[in-house]
Amino acid sequence: MKSSHSREDLLKAEIHFNMGVVNCETGNLSEALDSYESCIKIRRKELGNNHLALELAQVLNNIGSVFARNKEYERALKPWNDAIDVYRSHGMEDDERNVSCTLNNITLSKCLKSPAPVSNRLLKVDVY
Repeated sequence: MKSSHSREDLLKAEIHFNMGVVNCETGNLSEALDSYESCIKIRRKELGNNHLALELAQVLNNIGSVFARNKEYERALKPWNDAIDVYRSHGMEDDERNVSCTLNNITLSKCLKSPAPVSNRLLKVDVY
């Protein structure tokens, strides 16, 4: 770790991440994005880009989910696809939980942005 405050700063990053989840789940989408961006900024500072990849992929999934919940389905695809690229570059398979969740979000988003009716069942974009 880079500084003597790294452990404390990484805890702050985790708090920002969790606040992002809470804000997304409660519909405070702007605040969720702010929290996720703060999380990424702190993790980059403390861990650098080499150690950040998998944590970043998780945040990217959640950022995509914020966009999708704001009905910005096309905008959601970029962070989701970036997350998939990170997971696959680390050898993760499609049936692993985080990869599967992100792939399901991509599929759901494509269905929601298409003019064809999806179904009558309740659909939800996942954060984790």
